[in-house]
Amino acid sequence: MQTAQLLESLHQQTEQFLQKAVGEWQMLPPETLAATPSPGQWSAAQCLEHLNIYGRYYLPAIEKAIQEAKRKGSSATDNFTSGWLGDYFAKLMRPKPGGQLKSKMKAPKNAV
Repeated sequence: MQTAQLLESLHQQTEQFLQKAVGEWQMLPPETLAATPSPGQWSAAQCLEHLNIYGRYYLPAIEKAIQEAKRKGSSATDNFTSGWLGDYFAKLMRPKPGGQLKSKMKAPKNAV
Protein backbone atom coordinates (compact mmCIF):
# COMPACT_ATOMS: atom_id res chain seq x y z
CA MET A 1 0.00 0.00 0.00
CA GLN A 2 1.19 3.50 -0.71
CA THR A 3 2.46 5.10 2.49
CA ALA A 4 0.58 8.35 1.85
CA GLN A 5 -2.66 6.42 1.24
CA LEU A 6 -2.19 4.41 4.42
CA LEU A 7 -1.60 7.51 6.52
CA GLU A 8 -4.61 9.27 5.00
CA SER A 9 -6.80 6.21 5.58
CA LEU A 10 -5.69 5.95 9.21
CA HIS A 11 -6.32 9.67 9.70
CA GLN A 12 -9.83 9.39 8.24
CA GLN A 13 -10.66 6.34 10.36
CA THR A 14 -9.46 8.11 13.49
CA GLU A 15 -11.57 11.17 12.70
CA GLN A 16 -14.63 8.99 12.04
CA PHE A 17 -14.20 7.16 15.34
CA LEU A 18 -13.68 10.42 17.19
CA GLN A 19 -16.79 12.00 15.68
CA LYS A 20 -18.82 8.88 16.45
CA ALA A 21 -17.64 8.85 20.06
CA VAL A 22 -18.36 12.54 20.52
CA GLY A 23 -21.76 12.27 18.83
CA GLU A 24 -22.87 9.26 20.82
CA TRP A 25 -21.24 9.90 24.19
CA GLN A 26 -20.87 13.64 24.66
CA MET A 27 -24.19 14.16 26.39
CA LEU A 28 -24.22 10.94 28.42
CA PRO A 29 -24.14 11.36 32.18
CA PRO A 30 -20.84 10.46 33.88
CA GLU A 31 -22.52 7.54 35.66
CA THR A 32 -23.33 5.93 32.32
CA LEU A 33 -19.76 6.29 31.07
CA ALA A 34 -18.40 4.92 34.35
CA ALA A 35 -20.70 1.88 34.41
CA THR A 36 -19.03 -1.44 33.68
CA PRO A 37 -20.90 -3.97 31.52
CA SER A 38 -20.08 -6.69 34.05
CA PRO A 39 -17.56 -7.28 36.83
CA GLY A 40 -14.01 -7.34 35.55
CA GLN A 41 -14.85 -5.47 32.35
CA TRP A 42 -13.93 -1.89 31.60
CA SER A 43 -16.34 1.00 31.42
CA ALA A 44 -16.41 3.34 28.43
CA ALA A 45 -14.61 5.95 30.54
CA GLN A 46 -11.86 3.48 31.43
CA CYS A 47 -11.43 2.53 27.76
CA LEU A 48 -11.09 6.18 26.77
CA GLU A 49 -8.63 6.85 29.57
CA HIS A 50 -6.60 3.81 28.52
CA LEU A 51 -6.40 5.14 24.96
CA ASN A 52 -5.39 8.58 26.22
CA ILE A 53 -2.71 7.20 28.54
CA TYR A 54 -1.13 5.16 25.79
CA GLY A 55 -1.51 7.99 23.29
CA ARG A 56 0.34 10.34 25.64
CA TYR A 57 3.15 7.78 25.78
CA TYR A 58 3.35 6.51 22.21
CA LEU A 59 2.71 9.67 20.19
CA PRO A 60 5.74 11.55 21.57
CA ALA A 61 7.87 8.39 21.24
CA ILE A 62 6.83 7.99 17.60
CA GLU A 63 7.44 11.67 16.89
CA LYS A 64 10.89 11.43 18.49
CA ALA A 65 11.73 8.37 16.37
CA ILE A 66 10.60 10.16 13.20
CA GLN A 67 12.68 13.23 14.02
CA GLU A 68 15.71 11.07 14.80
CA ALA A 69 15.33 9.20 11.51
CA LYS A 70 15.07 12.50 9.62
CA ARG A 71 18.15 13.79 11.43
CA LYS A 72 20.03 10.72 10.19
CA GLY A 73 18.85 11.35 6.62
CA SER A 74 16.21 8.65 6.47
CA SER A 75 12.91 9.22 4.70
CA ALA A 76 9.65 7.36 4.29
CA THR A 77 9.36 4.76 1.59
CA ASP A 78 6.72 5.09 -1.10
CA ASN A 79 5.15 1.77 -0.12
CA PHE A 80 4.37 0.51 3.35
CA THR A 81 4.87 -3.17 4.06
CA SER A 82 4.02 -4.47 7.49
CA GLY A 83 6.04 -7.25 9.03
CA TRP A 84 4.54 -10.47 10.30
CA LEU A 85 4.40 -9.23 13.90
CA GLY A 86 2.66 -5.99 12.92
CA ASP A 87 0.17 -7.96 10.83
CA TYR A 88 -0.50 -10.29 13.75
CA PHE A 89 -1.27 -7.51 16.23
CA ALA A 90 -3.27 -5.47 13.72
CA LYS A 91 -5.50 -8.47 12.98
CA LEU A 92 -5.78 -9.27 16.68
CA MET A 93 -7.04 -5.79 17.52
CA ARG A 94 -9.28 -5.23 14.49
CA PRO A 95 -12.93 -5.87 15.37
CA LYS A 96 -15.16 -8.13 13.32
CA PRO A 97 -17.84 -6.43 11.16
CA GLY A 98 -20.34 -6.57 14.04
CA GLY A 99 -17.91 -4.80 16.35
CA GLN A 100 -16.92 -7.87 18.34
CA LEU A 101 -13.26 -8.49 19.06
CA LYS A 102 -11.69 -11.68 17.78
CA SER A 103 -9.95 -12.19 21.09
CA LYS A 104 -9.41 -10.23 24.25
CA MET A 105 -6.00 -9.07 25.34
CA LYS A 106 -5.11 -8.63 28.96
CA ALA A 107 -4.12 -5.11 29.90
CA PRO A 108 -1.57 -4.54 32.64
CA LYS A 109 -3.17 -3.92 36.02
CA ASN A 110 -1.84 -0.35 36.04
CA ALA A 111 -3.15 0.43 32.52
CA VAL A 112 -6.03 2.49 33.92
